[in-house]
Amino acid sequence: MIAYPNLTRDALEAFERRVFREDRPTPDVVRAGCLGILNMALATNAWLNNWTPLQNAAGALLERWSPLLTTTDRWLLKLVIAITRRHQGDDVAVALLGHEGMEELPDDVKRRVAAQLIQQSHDSDKMEDVSVRNLANQYLHSVPASARTLAHQHLRGALARLRRLRASSGIDQPTQEHEFDACVQEQIAIASALRQLDLQGVPCLGELSFQISELFLLASMSASKAHFAQAERLHDEYREALNEDGGKFVDLARARACVRIGTDVEWANDRLRALSFDPASPAAHLQRSAHRLLAWLLRTQGDQAEADVVVDRLLTLPLTPGDDGAVFRLLADVDRWTASGATPAEESALIDRMQALCTSHEMMGFGRCVASGTARERLMRFQRYFPY
Repeated sequence: MIAYPNLTRDALEAFERRVFREDRPTPDVVRAGCLGILNMALATNAWLNNWTPLQNAAGALLERWSPLLTTTDRWLLKLVIAITRRHQGDDVAVALLGHEGMEELPDDVKRRVAAQLIQQSHDSDKMEDVSVRNLANQYLHSVPASARTLAHQHLRGALARLRRLRASSGIDQPTQEHEFDACVQEQIAIASALRQLDLQGVPCLGELSFQISELFLLASMSASKAHFAQAERLHDEYREALNEDGGKFVDLARARACVRIGTDVEWANDRLRALSFDPASPAAHLQRSAHRLLAWLLRTQGDQAEADVVVDRLLTLPLTPGDDGAVFRLLADVDRWTASGATPAEESALIDRMQALCTSHEMMGFGRCVASGTARERLMRFQRYFPY
């Protein structure tokens, strides 16, 4: 497989020169090209502001190599296109590849693909996830825990996030507490596995930002000080291992937990202000979320006037393709409602707005979590459990 530590325009151009240099490439070259561009799309540290060049490259391979592509090759390229389109705001999904096609792939590629399909299942309300979960669990448990690779841990993380999403639905409180606690323990176990891999010479401690962020998110959703303390311990131990962008996502998740639980609110206030105005923010939704959480914090402190100023600033943030900021505007309005109360008519209007967004990519598959219950229950669930 062609491996690129970072996805840059130069790397993509070099890749295109390599795969297009032969008019009649062999099947091995074709497969290597498909796996190479898939590797680019799946690279966990490949933060891109513009995914269009990668989408176009996959489309060019589909067109130029069309007579040479096997069913599996074609599916891999379509998966790349789906990944890039979802990063650009389109709610798209690819159907499962058949068993024989999956068996053609190297073992770790199977697991990385399964993790991506789980993420697709997480992001989209259009795809039934039972068959994907079954496939993912099959690949996860096909080897003993002592032999699991980094790809195994990515797959475990994807399954744990999907479990958290399901636990955010309208289930009874004891079951929800059990599910959230199970998710916390799984993220801690993944962190332990990453530490072991790092000791074995696989540098992956920087990836702990995903586990630490998820632990703080779970602490926020469960409003559990015990979960918060577990996240703090992991954060304190590996703070120095996180890269700058990963650290910002961890700080956002920690600030959210502080707002929800009511702890370390002075730090949360200062950090959310810094993230709101960060000119080097790694993602637009991080800045939007920081504005929304800052306004939420100010409302809990009774400062409605400044909270309104923060929300007004949220509405002026520049937009990116596929992101009109509607979800964060709705979240800010729901936060205002929970602080001041709303009439039945206002609740109904908020529900209508939420319902209209439920199939959008911005909702990240969250529509299924707010599909049932009274208007008040659905709005409270949206406020507490939407992940940003």
